[in-house]
Amino acid sequence: PALAKEEGYSVAHDVLMGTTKIFTPAGLEVEFLIPQKGSGTYRVLETNLGVNAQALRHLGAIVDNSLTVDFLGMKLQVPCPEIYVLTKMIINSDRRPEKQRKDLNSIIKLLPYINFQKLDSLYASSTKSEKNKVLEFLEKYKEDFNLDLPLDAKIKLTEFMARNFPGNSKAVNRSTNIER
Repeated sequence: PALAKEEGYSVAHDVLMGTTKIFTPAGLEVEFLIPQKGSGTYRVLETNLGVNAQALRHLGAIVDNSLTVDFLGMKLQVPCPEIYVLTKMIINSDRRPEKQRKDLNSIIKLLPYINFQKLDSLYASSTKSEKNKVLEFLEKYKEDFNLDLPLDAKIKLTEFMARNFPGNSKAVNRSTNIER
């Protein structure tokens, strides 16, 4: 934090979460995240950098499937769209209702650009529990997908469902208005 302050950044401590955040002069917010290990007893951990980082489940998969992008002269590591979508589906039921809706909207906006072969591969490496959460998410929001997705994305989503949830493909076909 001291080095960030020397460089003109603002350092703040989120009192509710107990985490450290850094803000650039341009207003970019930097959060510190680390993978949650074991039972997840600790939601915030002090790091050897002197910042308190938020511990998150599934962060390991996100780090393993990330892209490096240039933004405002900085190199940022961001999740690839496929792991972002899959993770948002998995954690959706654990989030507050307003965050659930926000995540759904993000997923709907990204689905037309998803590489579904990569999504299949990531899904296949998920645990049984995670796979069940994806199915629950898709069932819960099937009407939203029907209303908000372009036809080509509906077809790709339906094919994804047929490959990964063969027992539920009729329900998915009905929800996306695609007859097979």
